[in-house]
Amino acid sequence: MDFGNIDRNPIAYLRYGNYCGLGSRGTIPVDETDICCMNHDNCYQNTNCKGLYEGKFNFYSWKFQNNEIICKPSADPCDQANCECDKAFVLCLKKAPYNCKNALRPSNLFC
Repeated sequence: MDFGNIDRNPIAYLRYGNYCGLGSRGTIPVDETDICCMNHDNCYQNTNCKGLYEGKFNFYSWKFQNNEIICKPSADPCDQANCECDKAFVLCLKKAPYNCKNALRPSNLFC
């Protein structure tokens, strides 16, 4: 997914809050942005598909049309499910404020 559709460099989210980036560092999200990351993690888990943590990448097709992200149909249900998770994540991040105090180094370089 093109995370360029959000207003901040995607690297800024690698170590943000308790849920953004690889691996969780807490049990309670610190803000709306962190909730987006928690929901994204949960979405992947709910697909019951192998993913990055199990060594499998899912490649899916999508397009940006009329200001909307559209996941293209796929024969692989995991590709489709992961695309929908990533789409929801991008849309959530667009609405959620980014609070620099919740960014851990080096992500705070983007504040």
